[in-house]
Amino acid sequence: MKPYHPENFWEKTHSEVPTERVGKGEGIRSVGGGSCASEALYLYRLRTLAMRRAIAAARKHGLRTDVARVLEFGCGSGYWLQELPEVLGSAHFSYTGADISPTAIARLEQNSPKQSFVCLHDPTIGWQKIAAQGPFTLTLAIDVLYHITDDKVWRSSLSHFCLNTAPGGFLIFSDYGYTEPKANPSSTHVKHRSLQEYLKELENHDMDVVAIVPKFYFFNRIKYGPWRDHGMTVAAVWRLADKFRPLMHLLYLADSLITQLIKPMDPHCKTRFFVCRKRDTASEKKD
Repeated sequence: MKPYHPENFWEKTHSEVPTERVGKGEGIRSVGGGSCASEALYLYRLRTLAMRRAIAAARKHGLRTDVARVLEFGCGSGYWLQELPEVLGSAHFSYTGADISPTAIARLEQNSPKQSFVCLHDPTIGWQKIAAQGPFTLTLAIDVLYHITDDKVWRSSLSHFCLNTAPGGFLIFSDYGYTEPKANPSSTHVKHRSLQEYLKELENHDMDVVAIVPKFYFFNRIKYGPWRDHGMTVAAVWRLADKFRPLMHLLYLADSLITQLIKPMDPHCKTRFFVCRKRDTASEKKD
């Protein structure tokens, strides 16, 4: 496999998708995952269902969605920007999107001129611009952090997310939460990190994990070959589902139900949302 250079990889990924096909990002397999267009579609639907549960959990811990100031790192084709009014239950929020792909940012600036976008091709300048617009009551890093394979850059990025989240505000990010073998044959651009690694960094920035929301159960796992993490029966069902959309839809329905019932850190769940609240230390001292 070719070496992974994030800036080149994601710029190539976005620039190779014709503008007329971008839409909400659905069906762009190289960005959203899935071995076929229908699977990519259902992956996005499952992400949205899980995000609604994550936002609901944040509300219980004090998130004001009617006046949210949102920062999204890895805004890509703008999927979450378009979903946020429904997910938040309000259209009254400000939004700043950031990405390392100049093409992704240019398209979003053209399609959503009322919002703010920052290209992080030069991280130093980019984060300065973001800091000038912050802090934010809700910071999102959806399916982003595990694509940062350099530990130093990962730690720096997570630090920036925390620093730009307002006291009492929320950070929602996604990862697997367990350490996986680095020698995964299909993922030079993926490096999962354990929950303990995240907790150590989050604690340094006064962040508490207040909820964990599973995203996928059958979906988004290695289906074939020696690295398959499905049993033989489920793997056989997947082979049929890749050809017959009704069966794919049944797997989606099963996934959407199971992810609401299983324990948050069930190892069968491939990825999950971590909902974090930043301590308002100033208010706590006054109290």
